[in-house]
Amino acid sequence: MEPLAPAHAPRLFAGLGDVRLYTYIPEDPPASLAALTARYEHLAAGSRKQDEIWRNWVMFAASNGEPLGTLQATVFADGRALIAYMLLAPYWGHGYATEGVQWMLHRIAREDHVVRAEAYIDTRNQPSLRLVKRLGFQHRTTIAGADTFKGASSDEHVYEMSLRALTPGAPPSSSPPGAARPPGTHRT
Repeated sequence: MEPLAPAHAPRLFAGLGDVRLYTYIPEDPPASLAALTARYEHLAAGSRKQDEIWRNWVMFAASNGEPLGTLQATVFADGRALIAYMLLAPYWGHGYATEGVQWMLHRIAREDHVVRAEAYIDTRNQPSLRLVKRLGFQHRTTIAGADTFKGASSDEHVYEMSLRALTPGAPPSSSPPGAARPPGTHRT
């Protein structure tokens, strides 16, 4: 795992061009290497908001150093985080997403004192739904018509997981269950 940096753009650009990655998210493949580099510059600079931190990492294969995908967490001052990941298509179905998300949850619990992680997932995205269930996330609600993209309406399941077991002695979260997702957050 490495913190995301503009220098990662050339290594990820080809893999991120696969349109299958964008089936359930309101994004498209990067238009150019320059556009991806600019996006990574923006993400690496961090949030300008005082009450949130952006955490972004690139996952690499231990065997050959090839990039596997990215992990994202938007960490809020109230002790919660919105999480997402994007695994490059050649690595689907090998457990890398599970391993990466587990690593990220431990990292944000330990270093950022996150006590609750949330994931907003398109109801059609079965691989992501299986992943969060496997990790112990619980379904909180479903938002009908949460977004419209690629000519269709998207419903989203909201899943959450307490990270208190990963952060002994953490203070209780002040954010009420069912709190709205802040605009501009990352998606799984």
